[in-house]
Amino acid sequence: MALTVLVVLAHVGAAQAGSVTSAQTFRRGGWLHVSLQARDVLDARTVSTVESGLPGSCMYRIQLEDRAGATVGERVVELSVRLDLWENQYVVRGPHGSSALATLAAADSALSHLDAVRLLPVEHLNASREYRVQVEVEVQPLGAHDQARISRYVSQNTRGPRQEFALNLSALFHRVFGSRGGSESTGAPFYGPFFTPAELEESP
Repeated sequence: MALTVLVVLAHVGAAQAGSVTSAQTFRRGGWLHVSLQARDVLDARTVSTVESGLPGSCMYRIQLEDRAGATVGERVVELSVRLDLWENQYVVRGPHGSSALATLAAADSALSHLDAVRLLPVEHLNASREYRVQVEVEVQPLGAHDQARISRYVSQNTRGPRQEFALNLSALFHRVFGSRGGSESTGAPFYGPFFTPAELEESP
């Protein structure tokens, strides 16, 4: 059966944190996939930055761990949004390309949905073990220099034929944002319920 995970990320800091509201894990083409839905991704500070013409960045860290707490697979997905002042439209960029949207609400909706993120081959999972998904989301207003640093870091740490990643995204956030006194839009990690590989539904 499909595993639908309800997620509530804790409020951190003075501003309201973006929160993932659901995550679904399933098989497709021999891989474990995860689809995510979030809400309230863009906080007031990021909205203000985007409206001024600078980009905002949204990063999701999706991690699979076993019951012993060992990380089995990890994927970081980066998206960004900026206002095209000439065309008066919002451009959202992600791993599958970019889209131009007429309103900030539409851009927020686009940032809040990740469809079928490929995590790791199902054959790497032990049929007798249980696993769970952990999700973190980070949203920040970024200048071009910070955005380039994050893109390079993610690219350098998400290579490899098995698509298994060992990326400490918390360290990345501290490295990029630590000097700013902490993020106002970081949610606490979510831990989903445990499941076995046999419970994963095959999705076309």
